[in-house]
Amino acid sequence: MIGALNQNFDEYGFRQSNAFPCNFWLRVQGKVTRIDDTSRVGKAYVDVAPASGGEPVHVVLETGPVVVGTGVRDGFSGVKYSDFDDQTRFAAFGQELNKIVVTRAQSAKLKAGDSVDVAAVYSSWSEPTGEICAIPVAWK
Repeated sequence: MIGALNQNFDEYGFRQSNAFPCNFWLRVQGKVTRIDDTSRVGKAYVDVAPASGGEPVHVVLETGPVVVGTGVRDGFSGVKYSDFDDQTRFAAFGQELNKIVVTRAQSAKLKAGDSVDVAAVYSSWSEPTGEICAIPVAWK
């Protein structure tokens, strides 16, 4: 998948406008290798086995209590800035979505060795380099 993103970045993602990063919905299935809860942006490191074999892809799931960014809000093509009468309400909507996401992530109580299967959003201004940090939204 990473190769496909590098070659066709804007074709696979959704960007509200040039003022927003591109957002990608991912299915993250793998094994948690470690948990980092040393900061308020809690992270679960997940190794995802590639479909074609080879080295696992490393994905970091933000588990909170703080998630960085507005990818959850901005990743939906059906919700636009122009749907709100001012930017304060648009921001508040994003904050409320992030609260719901954090509640779900923290209730999972992940630990190293756990298997995960989640839908997550990854936001970026350009092709991924290094770590893919995604916000988990729906847990299976």
